[in-house]
Amino acid sequence: GATRLESCCRAKLASVVVVGGGPAGFFAAIAAARSAQRVLILESSSKVLHKVIISGGGRCNVTHDADTDALLRGYPRGGHALGAAFALFGTRETRDWFAQHGVPTMVEEDGRVFPASNSSATVALCLERAAHKAGVLITRQAKVTDVRQVHGGFEVAFAPRAGTLSSAGRAPAEKSVACTHVVLASGSAAPALSWARDLGHTIVPQTPSLFSFKVQSPLLDDLQGTTVPGCIVSLRCPARGLVHPSTGPVLITHKGISGPGVLRLSAFAARDFHAVKYKADVIVNWLGRSPQAVEEELSALRRRQPGWLVRVHPLPPLSRRLWERLADSVVSPDTRWSSMSDDTVARLASAVTSCTLQVSGKTPNSEEFVTAGGVALDDMCLTTFESRHCPGLYFAGEICDVDGITGGYNFQFAWTSGLLAGRHIAACKKPARPSLTLR
Repeated sequence: GATRLESCCRAKLASVVVVGGGPAGFFAAIAAARSAQRVLILESSSKVLHKVIISGGGRCNVTHDADTDALLRGYPRGGHALGAAFALFGTRETRDWFAQHGVPTMVEEDGRVFPASNSSATVALCLERAAHKAGVLITRQAKVTDVRQVHGGFEVAFAPRAGTLSSAGRAPAEKSVACTHVVLASGSAAPALSWARDLGHTIVPQTPSLFSFKVQSPLLDDLQGTTVPGCIVSLRCPARGLVHPSTGPVLITHKGISGPGVLRLSAFAARDFHAVKYKADVIVNWLGRSPQAVEEELSALRRRQPGWLVRVHPLPPLSRRLWERLADSVVSPDTRWSSMSDDTVARLASAVTSCTLQVSGKTPNSEEFVTAGGVALDDMCLTTFESRHCPGLYFAGEICDVDGITGGYNFQFAWTSGLLAGRHIAACKKPARPSLTLR
């Protein structure tokens, strides 16, 4: 609140300002404060680490268990440039950091890493305690309105959120912080990108990433909650055919389809979907196997059980109800295997492995909120995340033109970019202590 801001102004407490109280901002602030620098986090909302708390269904998928090469393949944009950064601080270092701060982690079968407590609150509390121990000052409801370069550093202007009152009961005036280092870790918010652009940086246009598909199809009616593992989902582009084949479970929802396979495709094809306004055909291979292999399985079933109804016995791992819909799209419900010609078997195999669904829109992923685009990576050093145009200015997290698939990749980039930025600031020659000034 305003009382906290006023006391901060009187105490003259900042040489490093971190804009944004999310995972990248906290890691940057904690690392920078190791050198006893005076570090201030300015968070526009009333809560810090909101994404950490709600992510992973309240469990917080902190990273993905992978070596550097495998990790890089999880970033549709930016991964090619991040090898050196992840070599300095990757998955192993992240897990070690949390273990050293009292949060052991566990690896699930698919490689996702969660706190052993299975609670995102454990991660958020760990970060807040580490920041407090390092002497980081956290100011909430402080909306940054401008970041300007001035002689010897920066000036960060901010104002308390509407409704905040000073100790005297008045709406507090805008304030500014004079500092030598600024870390922009405020996510993909438009104002931060505007400040970066004004300071000479290229901004790659933003588009949504990690979204589910709206689909209306009789094939999916009343099947919500059905999950099919090992699917391959692709986007059909008129000029390029099938692109971005993505493997993973597919979840049928009341609005269409979701699940890791769909989210992965949405990430790798984010700009393609944006270009067609999220109206396109996607092709689902429900079994993740080739049409020829599935055709051979069906032919074998025809030989073994000629008297069976085709729709009664699904190929694993398809559910019976989904199999019935797929079979009914090719043959009548009373068709038996004995009456299936080779051509009909081939058409059924195609229905299972090349199922066309028309996407009519997108719905956000409730567990992870990601955009493609941001500050161009060419404009920063990718082992420190310091600007190449504006010394003392750093970028961390989602403001960078980096986005990952679901599964802990976006958090890993937040930890890596934040820590390397903060570590570089801490290694700089300790600056003179600038002051906070009332405007």
